[in-house]
Amino acid sequence: MNITTNAISMAIKTQSKRAGVSDKQLAKAIGKSRDAFSRRINNRTTWRLDELDCIAPKLGLPDGWALLDLARQEQRLADSGLAA
Repeated sequence: MNITTNAISMAIKTQSKRAGVSDKQLAKAIGKSRDAFSRRINNRTTWRLDELDCIAPKLGLPDGWALLDLARQEQRLADSGLAA
């Protein structure tokens, strides 16, 4: 299954709420302005794996691959109609 940019952004949004991490903190983690982060989280710019690697620890995940796996799981739930 191909993971969409939207699924990655949704996983980041969900995990950041759970972890109590702000967009400003995530923007700082990837070394981007809040505007550049906003473009990514709103699916106007594609995420890069190195950015996901920087964000993942802030979200309580070991690395970007774990974040991609979470996005894949959440996309599967959304596609099946079981997502909240």
